[in-house]
Amino acid sequence: MSDPKQIVQPADLPARKSHSQVVAVTGGTLVFIAGMTSRSERDATPVHPGDMRSQLRQVCENIGRALRSVGVRQEDSWLRA
Repeated sequence: MSDPKQIVQPADLPARKSHSQVVAVTGGTLVFIAGMTSRSERDATPVHPGDMRSQLRQVCENIGRALRSVGVRQEDSWLRA
């Protein structure tokens, strides 16, 4: 039997050493997303210091990238960037 857990590293999010940010579980599909912050998708540097609204927008964009990496389309998702 194959492993129902798939750890995904989206190409457009920086890799983390401490945890997996995206894990999909099959047999029905559950996707667990962790550790999203307002860091740059290119190099993980903090973005928009002191601007909470822009930081939240960046977090939502990063969650969208994580969901797309496992095949979630915008019309399937509650997330509207």
